Amino acid sequence: MSIFQTALGTDKGINYTNIGLMIISAAMSFFFPFHLFLFAYAFLGPLHYLTEVSWLEKRNFFTTKKRDIWLFILMGILFTVPVFFKTLL
Repeated sequence: MSIFQTALGTDKGINYTNIGLMIISAAMSFFFPFHLFLFAYAFLGPLHYLTEVSWLEKRNFFTTKKRDIWLFILMGILFTVPVFFKTLL
């Protein structure tokens, strides 16, 4: 088994990989703050979301029916519209 299969093949391995990447980023931020920002935006952000999707799928955090999305759209609109119009009230 290669080191990549060990690191990314299990939840524990993914967690350790993410922790390692965060420590490397923290160390780099002291020396290259702007370059680290670009690196994190372009590489670490998408990598985090790729690992997050598998975590969510394993725990059934997604909606069960396609029509459930309309409830979340309605809630998003109801919570967002007052923010834009609070100066008018």
